[in-house]
Amino acid sequence: MTKHLTYLKPILCILLLLVLLGLIIGQVYNTIDSKQRGVLSKSEDYRSEIETPAKKMLNGYLGVFFRFKYLGNLNWLAVPLVFWFFWGTGRVPKERWQYALVTVWFLTFLFIAFKGYYNSRYQLTLLPFTLVVILLMLWEIVKHQKRYIKILSFGLLFLTALFNVVHYADQYKFFTDLKIKRSTAHFPEQLINFLNSRPDIGQKRSQVLVFNQPLYYYHTEKQGIDYQNPYNLRMFLQLLRKEGSSRKMNTLFRKKHKTKYILISWTAESQYKDRMMTEFLNTQCKLLFNDNGYKLYKIRDPHLIKELHKKEYRHIKNVQHLKPQIQGQRGSFQITKDPKQNLLTLINQKPDQEGRRLLQLSFGSTLGEAAGKYLHLIVEAKIPTHLINRENYIFIQDYKEGWERNRHYYAAKFMRRYLVSRKIRPGSTNISLGIRFVPKSPQDKLTIKSINAYISDNPL
Repeated sequence: MTKHLTYLKPILCILLLLVLLGLIIGQVYNTIDSKQRGVLSKSEDYRSEIETPAKKMLNGYLGVFFRFKYLGNLNWLAVPLVFWFFWGTGRVPKERWQYALVTVWFLTFLFIAFKGYYNSRYQLTLLPFTLVVILLMLWEIVKHQKRYIKILSFGLLFLTALFNVVHYADQYKFFTDLKIKRSTAHFPEQLINFLNSRPDIGQKRSQVLVFNQPLYYYHTEKQGIDYQNPYNLRMFLQLLRKEGSSRKMNTLFRKKHKTKYILISWTAESQYKDRMMTEFLNTQCKLLFNDNGYKLYKIRDPHLIKELHKKEYRHIKNVQHLKPQIQGQRGSFQITKDPKQNLLTLINQKPDQEGRRLLQLSFGSTLGEAAGKYLHLIVEAKIPTHLINRENYIFIQDYKEGWERNRHYYAAKFMRRYLVSRKIRPGSTNISLGIRFVPKSPQDKLTIKSINAYISDNPL
């Protein structure tokens, strides 16, 4: 009887520990798997799965231990095992190299936790070493135990890891299938063929700035500049600035760095949407190709304003001085003009009876001549950060058996220039360009510095 109790006691302890850990780990899974795309999250936080404070802590700062989807569910064992090794093994002396190794690991963890918490690839750098340490520590604990204890311990470790694989099987299959091959439906075949067919692209005097797109190097023989190349880092830093001159950036890229093209994906564009990159791509570049979310831009030569001074672009007088027409209004707004600073300010005062807030202004009384031609609207404006969404934008629209509209969204709280163009359908009976403003609270303000429109026979 005593002999059976001797075997039963450690088993019961292990089972009790497993129940407690199961409850804790289960709660971790519930937290990191939750999806909450609401007012708490920014788009980049949502993609990085750190959109709530709890997920930012588990998947972000402590992601080395708890980012189960990408790093497995064993890393958290490193904490109790390391504590056991240094403080639970009695007075067994430790070597200096052991302390040094743990210190280096801990400092690396802190650096990743605060500088690279948003991306699992940085946390992955510690995964191989951490797993090896866990296995060695566990062996130190059980190497003098009975054989069944050894089998049970490592068997439970295997089952725990297997559970994680099964739990995220669908995501793992998605990542496995997500390969940049010509046989996949999302491969930008037309873009690659276009790049390979153009001898003027990717040469020393017409280089391509490549934003993290390895397929450019795999499937073309063109020269490219990586966006984080230290020899050309100034270009990337200019794009990351929150304020600046897109005109000066145009000159820097073309003349200083001999760069005339930019290859980027829509995900990278959205990641840096609040930086100067948005204005630069929108106003100082022409979109040559958009294939499955991969975009090839050509930097304008000359820059936008100089190009608009050409004879083929007819400047409509500054439409800001025209009396705007209210196309739609929900709530009360104050519209003020400052002739000295050339500013037009829209301020929300209160919502309507149903709590809605919207103001849509249009300028379209003299645009009938644009039918069958290209109409271009350029606006300099700034808007509060919390209103940078898909409800606030500038637009051009025409009516022919129904309205069709092109739009461009605001992207920064700083004064920026935005461009939207549209080929007006021949026979359109109504043409207008305008501004859509949807505030969320009283005193939300949209400030506009200038509004200009141009007509041309060809695209800008």
